Amino acid sequence: MYDYWHRRYLGKVRDRLTVRRHQPHETVVLLFRPVSRWPELLTSSFHLTQGAVEVQSVTRQYTDDGGQTLTVELEKGGTQFGQLLFTVPSPYTVMEATVDGRRRSVKELDPQVISLRFTLRDRASVRIRFSSKAAAEGEVSDGATIEEKLTRVRRLLLQEYGKHQWKRERDPLSELVRTILSQATADINSDRAFARLREVFPTWEAVRDGDPQAVAEAIKSGGLGGIKGPRIQGVLRAITEEHGELDLDFLEDLQLDNARSWLESLVGVGPKTAACVLLFSLGRAVLPVDTHVHRVSCRLGLIKARLSPEKTHEVLGKMVPDDGIYDFHVNVVSHGRRVCRAQRPRCDACVLAVSCDYYHRRGW
Repeated sequence: MYDYWHRRYLGKVRDRLTVRRHQPHETVVLLFRPVSRWPELLTSSFHLTQGAVEVQSVTRQYTDDGGQTLTVELEKGGTQFGQLLFTVPSPYTVMEATVDGRRRSVKELDPQVISLRFTLRDRASVRIRFSSKAAAEGEVSDGATIEEKLTRVRRLLLQEYGKHQWKRERDPLSELVRTILSQATADINSDRAFARLREVFPTWEAVRDGDPQAVAEAIKSGGLGGIKGPRIQGVLRAITEEHGELDLDFLEDLQLDNARSWLESLVGVGPKTAACVLLFSLGRAVLPVDTHVHRVSCRLGLIKARLSPEKTHEVLGKMVPDDGIYDFHVNVVSHGRRVCRAQRPRCDACVLAVSCDYYHRRGW
């Protein structure tokens, strides 16, 4: 890539700077700045008619789909038009470019070189999101098919975390309320909120007919009490209006698709909440896709990171055999909490590393 710029500008090489004067009033400087293992990932070019543009920092973050986000912080006294020039690593493609949060188009100068032009006013934060071409095309890192990979992953998870016997812990209605409380919070918080709600309101009828502020106060330890309280009361009223009583045991007699559709028709109940009710309280073969299942599945390469929640439930639910759904969910959640964490995943201790696209793309 350095040769490309040397040919392009035919300048003198001096301390990683290639300088050539195009016009008497204009000088172009190409700054080669090392970025981690890819010293040629970033180059920058600005027309220096009003003084120097400083590259304050360059940071890189890995994304769950095996891609990267590169952030460049620039500073300049005054206003100046110019461009940033990026080299694109061969396994990657550019997905998005933003300047101070606003999307910008990029121009391809070469198969591996892109240009982003913009006006710099004092400071700017530029982000380029690179995605793996293999991830975009749905390829698997080790050549195995998705079905083969999933079989291997399930086997390794069973060896690491064991097989689990399904046991009903709550009735369907209690599971529904408990799952609504778990939205956007940790399990320890939602468990505390659920226990306090049952303590303050001994029956679901009491919750349904209770003062909204009192309900919100009872569940505040779970977060978003002002939203979840009215949502729970609305769900309880809807169940009463349709069935005359607060009881969801009738779901066991419905066909699976009908039971799922009925639950999702309730305001505030999405695919994950419906799946939790059906799996945990009724033992139905439905896979809940929570944040851990989604993250681990994306990193492994079982699904694409940009799938909607509805599509993710549909795709993963069809992939995992009915008799393996409960074990798969419990084991993937355990793995996501202990090893494949959102921040600083413990790839060196991961039993799934051999089958993980994320692991291989990082070049461990």
